[in-house]
Amino acid sequence: MIRRINPYRPGAGRTPPLLAGREQPRADFERLLDTVTATGQGDRSWIMSGLRGVGKTVLLNDYVAIAGDKAWLTVKVEATRAQSLAATLTKALYVPLRKLTTQGGRVSAAWSKAVAVFSAFRLTVDPTGTYSFGVDIKPAAGTADTGELSL
Repeated sequence: MIRRINPYRPGAGRTPPLLAGREQPRADFERLLDTVTATGQGDRSWIMSGLRGVGKTVLLNDYVAIAGDKAWLTVKVEATRAQSLAATLTKALYVPLRKLTTQGGRVSAAWSKAVAVFSAFRLTVDPTGTYSFGVDIKPAAGTADTGELSL
């Protein structure tokens, strides 16, 4: 009898040696990134749901790796009731965005457009918490220009 090693590794977010049965969602995600890169047009929001332990976090971590391989900027955030989504995203994006703007002193047209959209979501926090994010680029009209970012 040949003994096989079980690829199941219990533990939140622990990547198993094999992502069995995940070929289609991974291909769909790669196709989405390629479409957005080529056309600037995305998809509707995706919702991942499932019982505890079925691999949602592992698949999301895999999506982050796929996006990184395609030169996409990614951040991980956890939404809570204690802080608005805009504040959470601003804090998570601050350092990666600063790094992008200081790499070689060059800013691509795509980056300028992304910053123009993001700058519509300004955040200022009181002096004790002091968080401020702002970019001196005119916000892109018609693309997230309401300043509202909520679920």
